[in-house]
Amino acid sequence: GVIEAFYKYQDIIIGQILERLDKDTIVIVTSDHGFRDLPYPQRGLPHVSGWHRLEGIIAIRGPGVRPGVTLMNVDVFDITPTILALKKLPLAKDMPGRVIAEAFQRGVLEQPTFVESYTEMPEVPPVSDDLLHSPMDQDILDRLRSIGYIDAPVPSETDQPS
Repeated sequence: GVIEAFYKYQDIIIGQILERLDKDTIVIVTSDHGFRDLPYPQRGLPHVSGWHRLEGIIAIRGPGVRPGVTLMNVDVFDITPTILALKKLPLAKDMPGRVIAEAFQRGVLEQPTFVESYTEMPEVPPVSDDLLHSPMDQDILDRLRSIGYIDAPVPSETDQPS
């Protein structure tokens, strides 16, 4: 059906992204929660998904990732601390979740440092343009426009011929 076709399409897109990435890139693919409809709609209530849990799907690939590890007791709150630890950025003391250290080989992650909270952002160095704009960005935007997922950009007055 439609859902199965969409899953296959997503697999193709993820595959294309993975093919273009540098082999030294760690990739984390996740869902924020599992989805499964209730077996039957409840009377008097609109039909909505009944499967919202902390458990979801996570797949990690890249250098230093332990191959074949089944991750247990991991939830959506663990994604952000793990990414921060991989980027050697401090974790917030008020942040839920933990670093998924068991997914990585020894020596990949350093002992994390902490800030009180990210509600007041610490001074961070400016981000270089090459991190903000990937060569894939324009290609992805063009593909999304070609399938009608996003609108074509509206030309500004300065773009109009005189």
